[in-house]
Amino acid sequence: MIKKNSKYLFLFILVFGILYTYTIIGEEYIRNTYMYINKYYILSNFGWGNNSSSIFLKIVNKETYNNCIVVKKISDYEGKYLIGEVGTDKYAYLDCKKELKYKGYFYINYDNENEAKFNLTKEEIKNKFPGKIKYLKAQKFLNLYGEGNIGQPKEVVIVGIFLWTITIIFLIIIIKSILKYI
Repeated sequence: MIKKNSKYLFLFILVFGILYTYTIIGEEYIRNTYMYINKYYILSNFGWGNNSSSIFLKIVNKETYNNCIVVKKISDYEGKYLIGEVGTDKYAYLDCKKELKYKGYFYINYDNENEAKFNLTKEEIKNKFPGKIKYLKAQKFLNLYGEGNIGQPKEVVIVGIFLWTITIIFLIIIIKSILKYI
């Protein structure tokens, strides 16, 4: 009876451990992260549900309302410029007052608030920045360089390690019991 129940318990823990790893530790996006680029620009992914999977470049303090641009991929060029590609222009966002019709590529200087250009082509970006530009998905970039809820809480990692430890112990016990019968 105990052996039969231990098999089901092991199977449950194994499936739970795999799902846990897939959904929590391996999750690509982490909500509520942001990055101040300079006085006029903020990169963020604040929101709930599906809205939080998009990265927004917010243009603030230049006009009386907030504008937002969805960013698909982004790069940090020599620590001086933020270079990115604009994503889709259809979205709903909490405090973006106006949707902007930007396409193509853009760059923003971290130090000079007035040096930013939008609606550029790939060739224009290559001419301005002659070195190889390594783009990251916008969400991955924000997870690496942003602030906020970055990384998993220590408790979640500890619980995950605990569950995987239990799973491995059960696996060792089952393998030992199988080897006894062989």
